[in-house]
Amino acid sequence: MILFSQIASVFAIALIGFISVKISKPKIQLKTLVMVSLLVGISVVLALLSWMIPLFGFPSLKIGFSQIPLMFIGFVFGPFWGFVGGLLADVLELLTGTIAFPFFGFTLNKVLVGFIPGLVVRIVKTDDRYTRMLPTIAIILISILAMSYVFSTNQIKVEGSLITVSLELKLVLSALIIFLLSGLLIGLNIILKQQKSHYAFLWILALILVEMIVQLMLTPLWLDVMYGIPFIVSVSVRLIKAVVMIVINSMIGLVLIKAILPIFRDKFTV
Repeated sequence: MILFSQIASVFAIALIGFISVKISKPKIQLKTLVMVSLLVGISVVLALLSWMIPLFGFPSLKIGFSQIPLMFIGFVFGPFWGFVGGLLADVLELLTGTIAFPFFGFTLNKVLVGFIPGLVVRIVKTDDRYTRMLPTIAIILISILAMSYVFSTNQIKVEGSLITVSLELKLVLSALIIFLLSGLLIGLNIILKQQKSHYAFLWILALILVEMIVQLMLTPLWLDVMYGIPFIVSVSVRLIKAVVMIVINSMIGLVLIKAILPIFRDKFTV
């Protein structure tokens, strides 16, 4: 299973690289190279300062802000540089010892963290009320998928033992999911009302997609494949983290984007 995951991840990385080149048609410029290198370096430093929380004896839940610089690379310079930035950050983290050993699934995660914001900026051009509903739709979709998975799971394997997931536990987990994501929805709507500009909406949408695809889907899958950490356990813990981090990263990102927008007016496509 690990070998299959490695091969599938390599193919996915190559495909994303090909798509990013086709979409961006990148031009190599000194200013871009300097800023991408700087942001990758900041990401690696922040990764070193991240706090790892163990699950079942493995360091499986990272609390930190290393993804923000990578998201900025894609958001400002486009999908190609987001792809390159994620790839470089993964290599540097491996060299600095932040990553114990190479696993291409986590490399794919890094690539997507940079690629997704760039793709969002390129694709979502309109700013009407229907487009503004996309974060709400994404959060509702997360809720439905999470609760569907909870109710479809009858047993989980923990350290070789099978544990039955009772109906009461399923109801409690579903109520927690609804409560957390409703709070997230309210918080993001408040932020969007205060921030009228299109880039604020795009940043929040990119954050939600990164959390949904990378943190709530792919990372739990890789941890299940590598360490046998039950998918449902990992997702449940990460839902709580996602609610907090999306709100915090939204506010941090919007402040930083306001600061860098005048500097890269010629690059910024929003």
